[in-house]
Amino acid sequence: MGLAATPFLLFCFSSSLKASLLVNSLSFLKALPNCLLNLCYASNAFVNRGTLSSAIDRFADNHLHFNKKISPSSTSLFLTYDDFPTLQSVLITISNEDEDDSFPCVVEDLNLSHIWGREDTGIVTASHCNGIISLTFSYDTTTTVFYNPAIRDFKFLPRRPLPDGFRARTAGFGYDSEANDYKFVRILDSAKSECRILDSAKSECIAEVYTLGSDCWKQINVNIEPHFGWNLWKLGVFCKGVYFWWMQGEHEDTILSFDMSTDEFHYIPLPDYLQWEDDPLSLNFMVWNESLAVLSFPYLDWEYVEFWVIDSDFSGAEGPSWTKHLTIRHGPFAAVEDPIIFWKSDELLFRTADEKLVSYNLGTENIRNLPIHGRIPGDCYGHFYMQSLIPVNGGN
Repeated sequence: MGLAATPFLLFCFSSSLKASLLVNSLSFLKALPNCLLNLCYASNAFVNRGTLSSAIDRFADNHLHFNKKISPSSTSLFLTYDDFPTLQSVLITISNEDEDDSFPCVVEDLNLSHIWGREDTGIVTASHCNGIISLTFSYDTTTTVFYNPAIRDFKFLPRRPLPDGFRARTAGFGYDSEANDYKFVRILDSAKSECRILDSAKSECIAEVYTLGSDCWKQINVNIEPHFGWNLWKLGVFCKGVYFWWMQGEHEDTILSFDMSTDEFHYIPLPDYLQWEDDPLSLNFMVWNESLAVLSFPYLDWEYVEFWVIDSDFSGAEGPSWTKHLTIRHGPFAAVEDPIIFWKSDELLFRTADEKLVSYNLGTENIRNLPIHGRIPGDCYGHFYMQSLIPVNGGN
């Protein structure tokens, strides 16, 4: 669709009925030309602003819904990696069809200088949901921005200073399907030390939730059980309307979950086998086939990786059930360090000991190198990325 279509598009946007027809038709396009995106967001001078805003919102929702249903020829990932003292961010698109030893991918650095106004911008936490990326900056952990790279739309969350004596410990970002809204939750504590395990008698925890639709914060209750704390070196994961964190204890570990629709926290027990005793385990939370998965492996010995999956209903009276999907032994682990993300149901992305990215096939046990220039010097975190037209700045 080229510039010749512009008069037709402006005509369609001129009435709510015709705008609705255009929205329903164009939302089935997998990708949109830049000229169309620019038209949608810059044609306020030609048409009724209210009609245009409503049409854009419906168009963006329909476009996202359609893209979730189709089987794409490629998978896009949003990766952050530790480049002390900050995290660096890239968008990677991997072909789903090439089965050669090395397969094509496209890497795009996530340039944030136009948001922050400086070239050396660093971030300390990042999450993704429906094409929107949540970024908290290293220069000021009270500053968080929502950013949609596809349309270069961004919004700084209203500043909410930390209460006296408190500091931000962890955060999560996700979608409330009941309210059709996006939320950012952060957990604060009053601990005076860097210790990961909290002493409830000496520290207090509070949670604060930001809702995009209302553009405001609220404080909610969070009850951190005695002698539990979050692993500061592990990010959480969002799955089916719930955000999950790995909580470490003095004698056992557990999962803390936050329901984006009810604004409620819950504890989810881990399988007994994953409660470390003499041989401490490292756990990585991931999404696999739209379910929460946990990969466990010994801290000091990469002899094996176990892959556990939780059932879809983890809120029942009897608690969740876990299934050990498989155990991966020996083989590739002389060369790899950190499992990052299942970019396909049978392909697991790893960071290697020589600071590169490889993909491991669960069935064939084949390892393929991602042809990415440069190195991944520290811990790497992965999220699925889907290009969307969802505005974060009120449709402006």
